Amino acid sequence: MTKKMVLLAFAFMGFQSAQGQSTDLSSGCSEYYRKSGYYDYYRQDAGFGICYLNINPSEAHEELVYRSYLLAQDGLFMVFNSYGDGPISSFTGARVFYFFPRNQLPNAEHSTTVVKAQSASSKVQFSFDAASGKLMSLTGGTVKEDKQVSRNNQGGIEFSNVQHLYLDLGFAVGHDPTTEMDRVVFFQDENQVQCKLKVREIFQIQADGDSTWIYPNDSSLKKFLQTRCPELSLLSLSKSE
Repeated sequence: MTKKMVLLAFAFMGFQSAQGQSTDLSSGCSEYYRKSGYYDYYRQDAGFGICYLNINPSEAHEELVYRSYLLAQDGLFMVFNSYGDGPISSFTGARVFYFFPRNQLPNAEHSTTVVKAQSASSKVQFSFDAASGKLMSLTGGTVKEDKQVSRNNQGGIEFSNVQHLYLDLGFAVGHDPTTEMDRVVFFQDENQVQCKLKVREIFQIQADGDSTWIYPNDSSLKKFLQTRCPELSLLSLSKSE
């Protein structure tokens, strides 16, 4: 179980304790808690150098069967599924994506009808229906959501026709797929060209069992991909420099 998974599995505890709080941090990741219809959302510096935005159903702590989302300043967009009251190792699942360029902190705002979550990429914003919780859209792409929260639908979210560089690490039950070093994943560019590679080429395992980027910034990632995946357009990464 990684720090990112733990953050989502227990996010509602942070929501409850954070109500009414807004704290400015030296990192620039100002903490806040807000409610909008179906969702609560909470931004925080989790204490290990990355700014996170949690988006959870308001009744997650009561139902225990739900889908929620975690965005982070390293480009992460995690789709988290809880399958009920049971061990995290078998009653949770995660579908993991990263979007590029990584050039800002994640942030969110809402109206009476929609929650808009800005990812760490200035190119990618997600829109959620404030009443139903449905993930309606992302900028420059198409979303397909399966309403069923199930272990058998790859997390329930699929993206297509994305007009930006992104990384799809797939779905895993009970853990973050970035911890599976031999898992085959892919980058896809704005021309829908893919480059497949293994997780161990871009992530490494720390002593505590969590995973981290080998290429933490877009400049170092671009240099790697220019050699490893010359077929990809790296226009998104070029613009981030």
